[in-house]
Amino acid sequence: MKLKQTKEIGIISAKKTNLFQTVFKEFSENASTSVIIPNACPVNESYFLNGFTKEIFKNFPIVKANYEISKNKPGTVSFIDAVVNNKTKTKIIVANMYCQTKINKERSINYGLLAYCMYDLKRHNIMYKKNNPDLNIEIHSPKIGSGITGANWMFVADLMLDIWEGQKLYVYAK
Repeated sequence: MKLKQTKEIGIISAKKTNLFQTVFKEFSENASTSVIIPNACPVNESYFLNGFTKEIFKNFPIVKANYEISKNKPGTVSFIDAVVNNKTKTKIIVANMYCQTKINKERSINYGLLAYCMYDLKRHNIMYKKNNPDLNIEIHSPKIGSGITGANWMFVADLMLDIWEGQKLYVYAK
């Protein structure tokens, strides 16, 4: 997994460490940084509890509860405050991006919906930063679509670089 790094895009870094351990450590040690974790979710609950989403549910039960009561419309994003530090106003936010529609046997992720959700996440980050100018926001992402969804990781990586331009982004192998 190799991502480019340029001044125009911001910080793009590939990590081989565990996403959740790193996020919890970053959150506890850095009082000025909020973290957003994108999660490509299926619209249909029947095949939801697999892969990265299963790990999200294990680490953040509130995200599972939110999923179970949400409408989960294709192309929408649910932003869930999974952990909040009221003293510093920082958060760990999980962005459930509903972009898996099981369009064919080989690939459940819908690239059009994924791109739309990624733009929504970027808009969210811009507004969050505007309302909290003293806070930093970082995206800590898995290799979206590289597991059971059957997506082409290189294409998804290009979407990340194009859409999340200017965002501080870390991508994890697991």
